[in-house]
Amino acid sequence: MKTQFNITSMKWDLERYTSVEDFATALEGFDGVELMDYGDDISPIIPEEKVIGIHMRCPYHWLDFWNGDMERGIREYGSEKQVYENFGGTDRQALVDAFLQDWNRALLHQAEYAVYHISDVTCMECLTGEYAHTDEEVIDAACELINQALPATAEGPWLLLASGTDVYPAGDDQTAAGRNSLSENRIYAGHRSSDAYGSGAELPGGGGLIYPPVSGSAR
Repeated sequence: MKTQFNITSMKWDLERYTSVEDFATALEGFDGVELMDYGDDISPIIPEEKVIGIHMRCPYHWLDFWNGDMERGIREYGSEKQVYENFGGTDRQALVDAFLQDWNRALLHQAEYAVYHISDVTCMECLTGEYAHTDEEVIDAACELINQALPATAEGPWLLLASGTDVYPAGDDQTAAGRNSLSENRIYAGHRSSDAYGSGAELPGGGGLIYPPVSGSAR
């Protein structure tokens, strides 16, 4: 079991610490950190050996953009310009490029794992619990995205797929149902990595889609 806390590489997150020594004091009782890396230099504060995992960027509402449904995208983000700015491009390749950029950062940090949120939910759906897309549609699109980004022969850290903000043990269908944006009696696509490392869940193990695949099982 490894215990860690989440931190970003952004200046406003790191400036609360004055030095590597100061950060080491904050790390007392923890094995390391799960880093959300935005490309900033962490070396003045966070030693590389303390980066256990990478939290990849996670747009909360991405499937409509992936499908090219600009009408729903504008409804959520306000304008076509805002949609493009949010995703960093004008088509689904922007999502693939963002995934690859974060994956390469995980390789750079020699992280043990990277975690990617695949859940898809609009602000209104959070309130109503009525979703435009089925679990199967979200999972199929996520698999398509990942398979476009990573070849079956890719090597690297474990890829953990998170299905939402509330994560329960893989296979605990009754608990999951109705409490997650991927909930309809489904086995989880993965664990939120901070939970898995902090609560005693074994890695690798449990249910779900974890990369690298075994004999191409991710495809």
